[in-house]
Amino acid sequence: MPTENILFNEFEKLDYRCWHDNKKHDIKVEIELSDNENSVEPSKKQIETLNFIKQNQKLIIQNIWKYYNDLMIPIYDEAVGLENDRIAKNITEISKIFGIKKIEIPQYNQYESNYFSIVFDFDYDCEHGLYILFKNNVPIDFFDFGTKSDDAVILYENGLQNKDKSKIKIKVNRLNGERVFEGNYYDNEEINVQLKKGAYRAYYIINSSSRIRNIIIDSDKEIFNLNHILKNCI
Repeated sequence: MPTENILFNEFEKLDYRCWHDNKKHDIKVEIELSDNENSVEPSKKQIETLNFIKQNQKLIIQNIWKYYNDLMIPIYDEAVGLENDRIAKNITEISKIFGIKKIEIPQYNQYESNYFSIVFDFDYDCEHGLYILFKNNVPIDFFDFGTKSDDAVILYENGLQNKDKSKIKIKVNRLNGERVFEGNYYDNEEINVQLKKGAYRAYYIINSSSRIRNIIIDSDKEIFNLNHILKNCI
């Protein structure tokens, strides 16, 4: 699909470049076609998702800004220690951190929500870059070029269910590795633990597969369930 026919006036403002070659990014759109060899056109849902993205650029950027503050700054500050001048202080400075390179729209035709990824040049990791996965206008996961996954889509659409109906084994740590709680719970089971507002890392096993997920707790909690906190309290 030729990007010259698609207007991304707001997205083009996020123009950070890792390699300063004085060339502005042309934002590309990559639409995953069906495995059916006769399929040469995007699906109706993919076109709907593309139109949604075009119409909601400002809101998507606002939510990138919130996600950056709530989750990404704490994670990268804990991992590498961010100098003050490398942290955007307000949304007008977001372009010194993020540069949009590409929008990827996969085959999620079975879902009502719009799922897509935005690929960035990213100041905190120029070597590996950054993908942010969205559900509609809200970021729900991020990863570098080598760890891209759709686990979050499955989580948001299907919840947490072991096939054998057993409880989910989970432990939740602060970003410095300090344990907050661990145990075995059903997805909607009430958990009585003090959980302060902030960013955490969850390690859990579902259907014999180990998962790691960075999560946002939006307010201090004493009662919650896994389904809620693993979806960033959305």
